[in-house]
Amino acid sequence: MKSEWPENCFFYNGVDLATNLQLRVSMAKKRFQFSRRRLMQLASDR
Repeated sequence: MKSEWPENCFFYNGVDLATNLQLRVSMAKKRFQFSRRRLMQLASDR
């Protein structure tokens, strides 16, 4: 059990990092699209 622990810990941390990165990227893309859409709306409203 203890011999497997470090590998499992590293593996899970790696997976968590990958998913976190993907989530952050998707969130950033959504935020960027939203802000761009908002800017376009403001420009058209004027």
